[in-house]
Amino acid sequence: MPAGASTSTTTTEATPARIRLGDRPLALIIGVGLFLAVAWPLCFLRIPPYQDLPGHLAAVTILANPDKYPEFVPTGFLKPNSFLFLWTLVLGRSFGFVAAAKAFAIGVLAANALVLPRFVLHFTDRKRMLLATPLLVPMVHNWFVSMGMLNFAASVPVALLLLMALDERLAAPASLRARVTVKASLLALLCWYLHPFPVMVVGLMVAAAAGAELVASAGKPLRERFTLARATLPALAPAAAMGAFVFALHVAAAAPRMEPPIFSSLQWALYNLWSQWMYGFTELTAVSLLPALVLAVAAAMRWREGRALLGPAPLVVLLLAYLLGPYVAFDSNYIAPRLIPFLWAAALVRLPARLPRPLVGALGAAAVVYLAGMPIDLFRLSRELDDFAAGTHAVPDRARLLTLNFNARVTSKNTFSLGTAWGLYVLERHTSAIDAWANVPSMPIMLRTKLPHHLEPMTRLRFVATARTREVFCADRHSKRIVTNNCEETWRDEWDLFWREALPTFDYLLLWDPPAEVLETVPPTFKESFVQGRLRILARTPSDDMGEPKP
Repeated sequence: MPAGASTSTTTTEATPARIRLGDRPLALIIGVGLFLAVAWPLCFLRIPPYQDLPGHLAAVTILANPDKYPEFVPTGFLKPNSFLFLWTLVLGRSFGFVAAAKAFAIGVLAANALVLPRFVLHFTDRKRMLLATPLLVPMVHNWFVSMGMLNFAASVPVALLLLMALDERLAAPASLRARVTVKASLLALLCWYLHPFPVMVVGLMVAAAAGAELVASAGKPLRERFTLARATLPALAPAAAMGAFVFALHVAAAAPRMEPPIFSSLQWALYNLWSQWMYGFTELTAVSLLPALVLAVAAAMRWREGRALLGPAPLVVLLLAYLLGPYVAFDSNYIAPRLIPFLWAAALVRLPARLPRPLVGALGAAAVVYLAGMPIDLFRLSRELDDFAAGTHAVPDRARLLTLNFNARVTSKNTFSLGTAWGLYVLERHTSAIDAWANVPSMPIMLRTKLPHHLEPMTRLRFVATARTREVFCADRHSKRIVTNNCEETWRDEWDLFWREALPTFDYLLLWDPPAEVLETVPPTFKESFVQGRLRILARTPSDDMGEPKP
């Protein structure tokens, strides 16, 4: 045998083979790990303490029991922002509405966990994906999930997949362009069905990138100056057209009572960049500020990087739209904050290839602290929901129940976790549902006739906020420069008027964490029938009027 062959064989036998995991399998493993680390508490919670979730469960209950709620009319499911309700209604008939909604929430966490590493890998490389892993932890169970805005939360990872598909379309050979365009079109339609806003954001990013290409290619033939637009707009056109149509319908329905837009100050806008994406419920998850700062610094230092749809022009346009856009407009909340996920996505792809080792360790420690703090918050906020619903057995089925919530966040600092807890009584006892969201076509239900002004949810929320105590009431009037001779008597008159207008329609009154001075104003016709902790349920006693009960 030749000497060379013998040497080669010996070397091969002495050197162990190195098996390198592929990039996509590694992204999948990271995603599964993120999902398991973040989602496991939901398996042990009766109801996830997401702000809007009880209200959504109430809407599904109304849809499932039309005979018990003749005052509502369904608006159908062939429109955006409907998938959660359709999913919960269909699966809930077999497994229960709570289980179906919980499964949807778990699915949202799974989508975030699986898509985010793949997104970073697609637009950067393996090293940056590994570097980004601890930074992704607070993005999986992000603020929109905590708020219970689950349709929108589900649409964000789909929008990220859409950005990846559009980027793929830019580089696709001619033989694959049609297939990639169809893929992007289907993702855009799915994203639109979940929530139309992210499709509009992607369209804004496409417009910014196309504008930058137009400027950079000045002097070239006209066809070469619109390469990006020609490659991406056909895939977005169907979803964009439907999004514009739905937006016009929403504005037309809200126009009669539309209030002026509300804008955030610069300091609140900067604070919300963190708090309305990475911050959880309480200070136990405030450690997420560290990855937010690291990403913000990376984006600021490397803002000229990023390609095509995530290049400098889309980043700048997104940031300006966020800072200058309204917080509330067109009868909808959280307009500008819905841009936040895409700003952080643009920041992720601007991570450097390396970070100082102590900083990497600090980011890993921050992720561990977050993963310990989030379950603690979830469990204690879930107990608060149970405390709110503790009086369901004291309320008969189909009771005419009026709810006044004086403390919508007992523990939570970053959400009003009990803001729609009234929905649990609709879910379990089919009580009256005057607080249900039923005022615009984008909701799954609509009221057949408008509520009286004093019973409208926003009117009552404002009244409770400004008249919760004499001190708060008088301070509010003073700040508005309303002159009152005897403010405390006026406060009592306001409550007496509210009770006279509101209570004749109801037989039960639920008060959560009411001040003692408010309890003193409740007419004697209503007597406490259940008291536990912060919860008070009062029942009407037989009487001829709002005065003394019958003997």
